[in-house]
Amino acid sequence: MLTWVQYRAHLSRVTLRQHGAGPEIRGCESHHLDVRFPQYEEFWRHHIVPCTNRPTNIYFRDGLSPVMERIACVNFGIWNDLVHACDLIARVKQGEFGYDYRNCIDAMKCGGDAIQKFADLQEIVTGRKNDGNPSRRTSLAGCLATGITVFTRQDKLVSEAWRKTNSAYRHQLTHDSPLAVFIDGSTGTKKHLILKPEHVAHKNAVSWRDLASQYRSNQARWDRIETVCDELNANTVDWLNTVYGKLNAAMHRLWRGASYIALFGVPPTRLPVDTTTISRRSFPSESITGVTCVQEARLITTD
Repeated sequence: MLTWVQYRAHLSRVTLRQHGAGPEIRGCESHHLDVRFPQYEEFWRHHIVPCTNRPTNIYFRDGLSPVMERIACVNFGIWNDLVHACDLIARVKQGEFGYDYRNCIDAMKCGGDAIQKFADLQEIVTGRKNDGNPSRRTSLAGCLATGITVFTRQDKLVSEAWRKTNSAYRHQLTHDSPLAVFIDGSTGTKKHLILKPEHVAHKNAVSWRDLASQYRSNQARWDRIETVCDELNANTVDWLNTVYGKLNAAMHRLWRGASYIALFGVPPTRLPVDTTTISRRSFPSESITGVTCVQEARLITTD
């Protein structure tokens, strides 16, 4: 009989690039997100893979607890948002801004959605909302009857300061009013410019006339829209990698308890990887590659 201890000893051999779901593999191959966001893979490897029937298939294991299913779905949603953002930014960097800068705006929104989903993930794990108040949702901490602390007080202050500034910038660009872009053709090549994040007054509404005045008085505060989108996304990935590192530190400890392991459902009968032939073909992710996010979410939550 295979034990969970034996199973976990082989988790280091499972990789997103080879054994992930369709969008996870594509995020690695097209955007190198496994390299840029290694803490996601670490979380996925130790807390999502055991929820599934790998190496037989990527579907959820019989008896998987609802709270672990929810964690897996929200975690997958964060990755999906980043893949969408990266897809759009690749177009923007090729000059494909979309009608009325739609690709730029949607890329920013996707990154913002990923940040919000992490707050949801943290709430499901700890049983507390982002503001520290108790959640009404069923939580992992509640199921285990134990406290789970992801952030120290100082970590929380630093993380929240970045998140609020970043979210306020995205909100002002994508929600408060149509995106204000100035087109500079003075060098012969059109440059589409927007105000840099550090020069946005988040607490005050800014009119287009105010922005025009700022542009005329100090053009150094403006940058190409493709550069701002790319840097904003890179900063988002870096932030998520940092907070996932904190999440991993909190959740890896849970493997010491039988109560957490029991949430994965029926015990494994096989190791998580085929130890004789470790290849992408060993995992039937091809069967869902290319389907939409909604379809894939449905597939991975049904047996």
